[in-house]
Formats: sequence, structure tokens, C-alpha cells
Amino acid sequence: MFISKRNLVIYSVLLILVVVISHFIMIMNRSNVIEKEKEMAVTAALREQQVAGDSIQTSGEKDFFINYRLEREAVRSRHIDTLKEIILSADSTVKISAQNELEKLLNMSELESQIENLLKARGFSDVVMFWSGSEVTVIVLDEEFDDNKATQICDTVSRMLKVDYSNINIIQK
Repeated sequence: MFISKRNLVIYSVLLILVVVISHFIMIMNRSNVIEKEKEMAVTAALREQQVAGDSIQTSGEKDFFINYRLEREAVRSRHIDTLKEIILSADSTVKISAQNELEKLLNMSELESQIENLLKARGFSDVVMFWSGSEVTVIVLDEEFDDNKATQICDTVSRMLKVDYSNINIIQK
């Protein structure tokens, strides 16, 4: 059986296209996993808040914030490592997509850290936040939480991330 050069080129292009699409799908699936992990963290935070009730348990609450940051950093590190592997081994189309995703992830991480530090500087005992598309969730440790403090949080987050107040969720621990 003889395959012409033209057919060989067509088959090669189709094969490359399949590989690029499969890499893109793999990247998108990893993004979905990260989103699900964030949702699970919020669910866990809400569940812990319901269990704790209205009483503030200082050391337990601090542990929540520390553990959340450690988990978030571990998930991001795995995601960053995966993106770096893709950047080193993929073709140009997938490489550009992975580079863009990596840059977006690093920028998001930096903004979250800046916002958390700004809110701590404004007097909140501890703060963690995460940002998923246009939705932002801020979890604060504060014994005397009121509307004024909620407005401070919304002002800071809205200004830094360019998000509407209606897309900012605040959970008091």
C-alpha cells in the first residue's frame, strides 16, 4: 500500500491537531479541579462556622486560616508545576496557553495576598480570600463584625479586583 505525500501531510496535520486539542482539554480539566477544590474549601469553612456557632475559639480559628493558606499554596504549587511541565514539553500553541494560565495564576495569587494583607492592616485579626472568575469570597476572623467592616472589605476587594459588591461574599469566623 502506497500513501502519497499529500495524504501523509494531511494525516500528520490531523495528528498534531488531535494532540494540541487533547493538551488543551487536559489544561481545562485541571482548572476545573482547582475550582472544585475551592468550592470544597468554602463548604468546609461554612460547615466549620456552623459547628463553632457564635463563639470565637481563637487557637482553633487561627488554625483554620493557617491550614487554608497551606492547602491553597499546595494546590497552587501542583498547578504551577504542571503548567511548567507543559511549557517545557508542549508545542507553541499549547505552550502559549500554559504560559497565559501560569501568568494568570501568579497574578491572582499576588492580588489575593495583597488584599489579605491590606485587610489585616485595617485591623482584622485574620483574613483569607479566594477569587473565582467574578466571584470573591472573603473569610474574616473578627469578634465585632458590623456593616462598617463589611463595607471596608467590599471597598478594598472591589477596588483591587474591579468586582461588583454583589459578587463579594463575606464569611465571619
